[in-house]
Amino acid sequence: MKFQVNAAMYVLLFFPFLVQETLAQVSCPSLETLCSTNIDGRKISSFVRNHKKFFCEHGTDNYKWIAIQPPCTSPVISAPRQLLCEVKTDGSRWFVIQSRFRKDISFNRNWTDFKNGFGTPCKTDYWMGNEIVHQLTSRGNFELRIDMIFNGSNYYARYNNFNVDSEENQYELTLNTFSGNVYDEFGIHNHMKFSTPDRDNDIDDRLFCSQMFQAGWWYMNCHYANLNGHFDSPTRLKGVTWTELTTGNYSLSSVEMKIRKKN
Repeated sequence: MKFQVNAAMYVLLFFPFLVQETLAQVSCPSLETLCSTNIDGRKISSFVRNHKKFFCEHGTDNYKWIAIQPPCTSPVISAPRQLLCEVKTDGSRWFVIQSRFRKDISFNRNWTDFKNGFGTPCKTDYWMGNEIVHQLTSRGNFELRIDMIFNGSNYYARYNNFNVDSEENQYELTLNTFSGNVYDEFGIHNHMKFSTPDRDNDIDDRLFCSQMFQAGWWYMNCHYANLNGHFDSPTRLKGVTWTELTTGNYSLSSVEMKIRKKN
């Protein structure tokens, strides 16, 4: 069921103490339930009306909210954390695993930061965390959508199958079945392990791609897509790049990566 709001917004769902009475009808939902298509829109609309102080502007036409993992039933993570869901694209709800449009958070971070996630949805750029993404994608079949803006135009890439393996396997990436209005630059990174400036997992023994480009990513030797790069980098290769689009010394204007469970 669809519901309308007047502007692009987020809403913080504080579990369980602030909104226990509001969410009682959905029995302390899991993350999958919060982002599924089965939530009654009227319940969320009621929350929207009663908790407007938790909203903030995003600057797009999508309605979004943040969910903090409830600690009551088999938590995906060991402690509450703010997670971001999106409600409008393709008429379904998505987990946002990366959001970069404010350009205020460095992605030149260590393994632990990328494992646990960083940034504050609603306030800063954001990385959900490799461990959470792994645990989500290990519990079903997920698809990935990447939305990009470059030179005022919108582009997207979509992968019908998306998975991130365990930390033991260096959060290895699996993705296939591409569609979109750009060339498949990210598919070339399929089966790459995640690298950070303090952990070299790329496939070229002569290079340390993550140190070279100062970001955590699924580098090969080194990249065709580098969505965790530097917005203000003086060179194209160190920027926030999608090679087909970002020719010359340019970065994407913004990028968002999001996943949803397939029916």
